[in-house]
Amino acid sequence: MSDAHGTSGAPGEREALGALSRIHDRIGEPQAGAEALDTAQLCKTYHDVKPLLLAVLPWLERLGDWGRQLAAAIRFLMSIADRLCPA
Repeated sequence: MSDAHGTSGAPGEREALGALSRIHDRIGEPQAGAEALDTAQLCKTYHDVKPLLLAVLPWLERLGDWGRQLAAAIRFLMSIADRLCPA
């Protein structure tokens, strides 16, 4: 059963949804085309949202098979970003 905010009340759900909202606020809408990419800005943005992604992953992993698969895909993409954008 969902509350007024569309959450089911599952452990960590409110925090995960808050983190997802903050990720969207920080990355904004996708930019069109590779010519719009600024590597330095992408790395800065990645480092800004990485803690939020890490906060969301445990919640995703509790959402059954598809959640675990999505979390694994995000972890894979983060491993690429970690190599391309060292701290």
